[in-house]
Amino acid sequence: MDSLLLPLLEVCLDKAVVVFGDVHGRSDKLLALFDLAYQRYPGMELQFHTLGDLIDRGPDSKGVLDLCVEHQVQGIIGNHELWFLHALSPQGVVEDAILAPIMGSVETLYSWDVDVTGTPENRAAQLRAGVTAGHRMFLSGLDLIKSIHAGGKFWYLIHAGVTKSLYNRVASVTGPIYDDGILLKVLAQSFHESILWSSPDLKNMHRFEPGVQILGHKPISKPIIEDHFVAFDTGCGTCHPNKLSALIILPDGSLENLSV
Repeated sequence: MDSLLLPLLEVCLDKAVVVFGDVHGRSDKLLALFDLAYQRYPGMELQFHTLGDLIDRGPDSKGVLDLCVEHQVQGIIGNHELWFLHALSPQGVVEDAILAPIMGSVETLYSWDVDVTGTPENRAAQLRAGVTAGHRMFLSGLDLIKSIHAGGKFWYLIHAGVTKSLYNRVASVTGPIYDDGILLKVLAQSFHESILWSSPDLKNMHRFEPGVQILGHKPISKPIIEDHFVAFDTGCGTCHPNKLSALIILPDGSLENLSV
């Protein structure tokens, strides 16, 4: 996790930034989103960012990573990528608990032709043999938190988001933090489980100043776009309405959203 800890600022001045929510193994939805974005903005340079949870549950996690490599996707990891990254390490295993239906990781192993009945060690070895160098490079390039300056604003990609209660937990340890950059670093270094696993209360999201946080992780019926946070997990690969949604930040600062 060390390489994921420090959120860096990326400046996007002359391109449209497309931030999409949880894909969960639905390569067909991701391909449809790419196609729609290119059709909607012909001739414009598009930079795609994931909010994490690319894998599990849906039938084609391998195909999702293939598309991410092809389209030079950037962004952040989600909690579902954690077991996958562990399995790719030299001594990694795929524990039996990973195969629980709530995780949906059996479908991910199937997409790489892994024998799910094997031992935890053999499952991981088969996965490592199937995952390409391109997949590894893509995954290693994902951050834990990502900061983007686009459309005249600061945007913070945080998989499960930061609620007021989480901020209060941080402040109880560190004291009040008034600088967004310092807060993001503290969250990444000491509270990474919360920003990957918590079920955020979308009525009580922390207000960054002047940044806007974009999160996925928690399925909702339609995208939520507020002045201080944006939520974009619309159940793709998981539940109704089973849509993949994205926020488009245009160079002039205007916002649009797409769902497929």
